[in-house]
Amino acid sequence: MVADFMEKVKLAGQSETYFFAIATHGGFPGNAISQAGSILADKGLKLDYGMAINMIGNAIIYYNLSAKADSKIAKSEAQILETANEVLQKKVTKIKSSSRVIHSIYRKGVAKLRFTAAYFNVGDTCIKCGICASLCPAKNIVLISGKPAFGSKCESCVACIQLCPQKAINYKEKTQSRKRYRHPKVRLEEIMEFYKL
Repeated sequence: MVADFMEKVKLAGQSETYFFAIATHGGFPGNAISQAGSILADKGLKLDYGMAINMIGNAIIYYNLSAKADSKIAKSEAQILETANEVLQKKVTKIKSSSRVIHSIYRKGVAKLRFTAAYFNVGDTCIKCGICASLCPAKNIVLISGKPAFGSKCESCVACIQLCPQKAINYKEKTQSRKRYRHPKVRLEEIMEFYKL
């Protein structure tokens, strides 16, 4: 979704603009920063700064939340502040480039990771609150008779699973007993307000 936005956005006359990319990850940042650099390069622009911030691994469809989540929050918050200061100072970092071949393979691989409705299920505890549909950045969830139904544009953020107040939404038979995660300083209402923008 971010790559699609970057490829479509018009940036004519921005050659003097400071561009930065920050990738959050739960263990491995992947190709996100070099991919952002490649997309900007295709527009004749340069990515000035890139930073990967190691956060809590919360990919609930693959594994359970670490018991060390609280200590990880403190470390990541320190790195976030340091990164924010570097961006404010317009620090420049060396951006690792990815070849066109790797870039293409990565994009095709990410596209294959998009999940469809077949993998999600909604349990009897669903109270038809609609939070999942409100939070979905891909607008992939619609409510049918008040209950969520999933399309084929999923970006695999699994906010619907993580933030369902009833734990009614699950992925296959993998997530029912796994711990959900929301940063303790972020209120659900704030997230919903953000997605209304």
